[in-house]
Amino acid sequence: MKLDQLTAELIRQIGYKPSNYQIGILEWVLNGLGNGACNAVAGAGKSSTLRMVAIALELIG
Repeated sequence: MKLDQLTAELIRQIGYKPSNYQIGILEWVLNGLGNGACNAVAGAGKSSTLRMVAIALELIG
């Protein structure tokens, strides 16, 4: 699955467009190697990003 297809499906499922930072994390999930980290202040969208990652992993199998 390509990033633009994944983003379109996420918008359909969660109802809003991921931020550029969230898209960067999703791109790493699709293509990255090694470990990843998300460091941000309260209310920045960390839990929402993890929800998107869970949906993405389910979609890509």
